[in-house]
Amino acid sequence: MKNTVFRLATVLLILVAAVGCARQADSTGKAPAIPDSPDGAVLAVAEALQNNHAEILWTALPESYQQDITEVTRSFSEKMDPAVYDRAFALAIRAIEVLDDRKEIILASETFKSAGADEDDIRTGLSNTLVFTDILRVSEVATVAGLGSVDWEQFLATTGNEFIRQAADHEPEDVEMAKVEGRWIPAELADDWDRSIEEARQNLAEITPETMVEQKTQIMMVLGMADGLIEQIASLQTPEEFDAAVGPLLAGFMGGHSMNMGDQSEWETTEEGPEEE
Repeated sequence: MKNTVFRLATVLLILVAAVGCARQADSTGKAPAIPDSPDGAVLAVAEALQNNHAEILWTALPESYQQDITEVTRSFSEKMDPAVYDRAFALAIRAIEVLDDRKEIILASETFKSAGADEDDIRTGLSNTLVFTDILRVSEVATVAGLGSVDWEQFLATTGNEFIRQAADHEPEDVEMAKVEGRWIPAELADDWDRSIEEARQNLAEITPETMVEQKTQIMMVLGMADGLIEQIASLQTPEEFDAAVGPLLAGFMGGHSMNMGDQSEWETTEEGPEEE
């Protein structure tokens, strides 16, 4: 159940962090209607984002998708222990802050160099993520109570637009579209939707008041250990100290797997979308 809780929390946080990617908000107007053609739908969404209407991302979804998102969000917030969620959310924010603050030490470490990742990508990613954490910190989703009552369309019209204002523009790309309930959406989203929602519902079904009580102490202990590691990293002054503190931990975590992050077949995201496994 512990893994289920973390998995669901991670999915929701990723959803929140990914919903916006364009410019500043003017939530007083209404987002435009979605044309009944694939090209028209894409252009309408792009234009709305350009004109500060991130809520178009919600409007463009089929109605059943909106209902699924609302249902899963509400169910998660009802079953999740507030102390666990709030602590995990705050810890994630703190981790990003520390990683950004200590990034020069981390990037100069042998642990990082052996990973084979690109320094410029890491710097840019941390800088962008840090901006998003400042926005999320004061948003509705910073607490499980706020998450439980969030109106996603309004969230996108306000917090989502703050994401958009800070995000870098991306080059146009070709996207295969599929029509669902009168809405043209990315075919990849349509293909994966039912499976992803069913998996989320199954994971939620595993969370009961009894299992949450049973696992809460263990979960909070894990979060406490993570908090201790984050604060240890915050105190490091040299790359060598980072290697000594974190290198063995990562090696143990990875087990027999390669630590070469240059092979990113499971993780890499490109402008064309996530790489298939």
